[in-house]
Amino acid sequence: IDQIQSTDRNGELTFAKVEKGTYTLMEYGSNPDWLDDHTAYKVEINDAGELWITNPKKTDENGTALKQEYVRTKEKTPFWFEVENTPRIHGDLSFYKARQTTATNDALIGIADTTFELSGTSDYGNDVVKTAISDKNGLVKIHNIEKGTYTLREVKANADYILNDSKYQVVVNDAGSVTLFKPNKDNPENYV
Repeated sequence: IDQIQSTDRNGELTFAKVEKGTYTLMEYGSNPDWLDDHTAYKVEINDAGELWITNPKKTDENGTALKQEYVRTKEKTPFWFEVENTPRIHGDLSFYKARQTTATNDALIGIADTTFELSGTSDYGNDVVKTAISDKNGLVKIHNIEKGTYTLREVKANADYILNDSKYQVVVNDAGSVTLFKPNKDNPENYV
């Protein structure tokens, strides 16, 4: 048996009429607000329809994975097994690529068609590389950035401008708030 099913809005799903045998139950993917649980749970069903699930996350004092028995209370009552997920903290970054209209004026004009790259390793251990291009107003949006600290840099300038080689720091904190830090002019390895 090889099935991929999605949970309903309550986070539940049912595998119906599964024959006796040994199976692996594993989460294939989840929505962006949760970390995937890639644990492989061993499921065994015998001739009598009794079900055992071996949970490698739960072990005895010797470190052996515990086998949990699930007993049906009535015929046709489903077995319930819960896979717990951890919330995935993430946020979105938006900023403008712009220039001043004149040296004495604070008004800004957006610069389109500039490509930026955000890169680093999230606090969850995932390698992250995302690119975004400024729109006609100079707006740059990078979505779904996991909690962590990253480097942001311009990788391709608009044809009418020179590439900005500064590196910026982006931090997604425990609350999912995103902060963009510019390099310190006196020490480009530090950020303000």
